[in-house]
Amino acid sequence: MKLKNHPAFPTHEAKDSGRAGITTLDYFAAKAMQSLVDTAPEEYELDYDDIAKTAYKQAKAMMRERQT
Repeated sequence: MKLKNHPAFPTHEAKDSGRAGITTLDYFAAKAMQSLVDTAPEEYELDYDDIAKTAYKQAKAMMRERQT
């Protein structure tokens, strides 16, 4: 199933300029990433590539659930 990845905060100005801003998927991923980083133990060495992959995995799950 193809996810409908619309702009998260659409405006007429952004649509007219061809720059729609951040997508819903990117917005969800940013929120997920923030949570992953904030809840990591202080002594844990963060692997940002893994965190980014996990954040987008969570965001895609949120998008799929949203479309059901």
